[in-house]
Amino acid sequence: MLSRLFDWMSRLTPRRLLALAGGLAVLVFALMFFALSSFSKNDAPVPTEPEDTPPTQEVEVKMKNVVVAKRNIDPRVMLTDEMLELKEFREDTIPSDAVTELESVLNKPARAKIFKGDMITSQKVYRDPSQAGFVYTIPPDCRAVSVGINDVTGVAGFAKPGDYVDVILVEKNDTSATSTLILQNVLLLSINQNMGIYDNPKGKNKTDEENVNHDTVAINNPALATLALRADEVLKLVSASKLGEIYLMLRPVGAFDTYSYDTEYTFDSIKTPPVEETPRQIEIIYGND
Repeated sequence: MLSRLFDWMSRLTPRRLLALAGGLAVLVFALMFFALSSFSKNDAPVPTEPEDTPPTQEVEVKMKNVVVAKRNIDPRVMLTDEMLELKEFREDTIPSDAVTELESVLNKPARAKIFKGDMITSQKVYRDPSQAGFVYTIPPDCRAVSVGINDVTGVAGFAKPGDYVDVILVEKNDTSATSTLILQNVLLLSINQNMGIYDNPKGKNKTDEENVNHDTVAINNPALATLALRADEVLKLVSASKLGEIYLMLRPVGAFDTYSYDTEYTFDSIKTPPVEETPRQIEIIYGND
């Protein structure tokens, strides 16, 4: 097939070869033109109807008040109104445990150092002041003082921290004993140097201990009771403890009454020694003879 084509072309004159080449060039140009036109039509974007652009909406930023420190606060310092203030923050930047009310942390001690401008969170404040130390269990107008007791004078160990007691002084001599009610409605802060941590009752193993109600279990061998007293009451108790034996009288829950009479009683022994009689003097009167 190709040999015949070459033979036919070899027989053509130069003018015919030139005309054939020109025709082929025009044909190739036409094919390329139509091919490129079809590609450009397929790639052209399909016209669409213009859509209405919605107006831009502003995102509402929610704000919330949080308690912050107005100045640096040292650990275990009691929080007061002068140390704190309320400030607004974006709600999405506030920790979940942030404090939002001043009243919830007033008169509560700080757990750690709090710097000026810090948000106050529940992790930075003791909810129960007694967790910060024994001194926070003492009422503001009182002082803590300890007195020696035993199983008998300490209500058999049933007096517990947080209870209220009356204090009795017992003085005795060879022939009588006098009991005097010297203090009433006194807060018991601790007993045996413990703040609500009681000894394991005798005869109880660890498994039984988990089921023990410590509120109804006596403290073993109480030796010291620490009371919250005013300064004048402290002096009274310390002086009384040098005169005789101190007894605690446990008060029932919610009892705020006080005795104003019959606060002293003296009991004389029935085995009183006999009273020695004074020798009688005999007066001799001499008459006149």
